[in-house]
Amino acid sequence: MTEPTLERAVEEEMRCPTCNARQTWSDECRRCKCDLSLLQQCWRTCEAERRRCLRQLRAGRPHRALRHARRYAIIVGATEASRLLGACLLLCGHWPDACALAGDTMRQNR
Repeated sequence: MTEPTLERAVEEEMRCPTCNARQTWSDECRRCKCDLSLLQQCWRTCEAERRRCLRQLRAGRPHRALRHARRYAIIVGATEASRLLGACLLLCGHWPDACALAGDTMRQNR
């Protein structure tokens, strides 16, 4: 299964953070005319960090991947990034941090 391209993902639906209208990605909300360009830029940055992390993992560089995973977590939040961040922590040998993250994630998912 191939991963969707960034361009294809940007074309998928999103919700306007102002009026909650569901729409395809655009620079302006179809309903309230809110400027969505900054949100789109943030999403692209987030997706770029996630992809950089995965590339570093595939290349066998877990410490570099961990830096990107942490940046990704700052943007999307710890809960959303917990699996990626946890995998990087384990591969880097940071067992206590990985266990703490797993515990936090389990408590949040109850």
